[in-house]
Amino acid sequence: MYEKDFKIAVILFVYNRPEHTERVLEGLRKNNIDKLYIFSDGLKKEEHYEGFKKVRTIINDIDWCKCTLHLHENNLGLAKSVIFGVTKVLEENDAVIVLEDDCVPTQKFYYYMRECLTKYKDEKKVMHVTGGAIPLSNKNDEDIYFYPYPGSWGWGTWKDRWVKFEDNTEEYRKLLNNRQARKNFGKPGSIFVEFLDKQLKGEVDSWLIRWYYTIYKNQGLCIWPFNSYIENIGFDGSGVHKVKSNKFEVKPNYKSNEQIIFPTNYKVDRKIISEFRMLFHDSSFPEKLKSKIKKLKRKVYGS
Repeated sequence: MYEKDFKIAVILFVYNRPEHTERVLEGLRKNNIDKLYIFSDGLKKEEHYEGFKKVRTIINDIDWCKCTLHLHENNLGLAKSVIFGVTKVLEENDAVIVLEDDCVPTQKFYYYMRECLTKYKDEKKVMHVTGGAIPLSNKNDEDIYFYPYPGSWGWGTWKDRWVKFEDNTEEYRKLLNNRQARKNFGKPGSIFVEFLDKQLKGEVDSWLIRWYYTIYKNQGLCIWPFNSYIENIGFDGSGVHKVKSNKFEVKPNYKSNEQIIFPTNYKVDRKIISEFRMLFHDSSFPEKLKSKIKKLKRKVYGS
């Protein structure tokens, strides 16, 4: 039973991938949602026009639920679109469930997200719910676990957590220039330090690394499922980041009639930390280390 005065909204972000969008919408239809907010980004390149136009037609034809459309005239890019859309929808809702156009929700996704968002709505240390799983060998009898880093493949958060969202380049710079702070920030995975550095340099534009910074600063935790409630269909190189690797993919594997088994405490499992770090390590580290050794040799031996 869900509290009637606790409002959870569902948001979908789309651009120019009609086939992906249709599959996500079909997944949402099977989840029996009654209202959907859609943010359609404006056209960036003329070569995207055909797909862009088809997506606009698809979302305008939705008739199986109430739908609020936000059709941007200008192209914001994914990061700005997500930050703007989540902020706007949370003006009139208590929590949000967020999908991008390559994250197909399984039939139990909405149930899982509502259960988590409702159960932990008053636990301020829990700041984020992830719907997609990553491949872990260390599992227990529970269905979810806690970790400091958030996932973006179908996710959710609460108004009173999102309001803390911080985009402060000076604070990022201070963190990256502090050895201990860098170490702490990179505990969930060394790649995240590199990720923040690229954000600061303007080499990437990510809402996720900025949201992680917010969670890190507030010593927050994120919910992750062992079994995935999302099928990611974005490994075809068609997205903003042209991703073709699927090493993180976990195929949904659960019984539809099972109830979610929640942890009895907020402890972060050390074995999971170890696996997470292996998955999210900076793969360029060996080369960087070799470079530093060569520089040191030149200083010592003068060659």
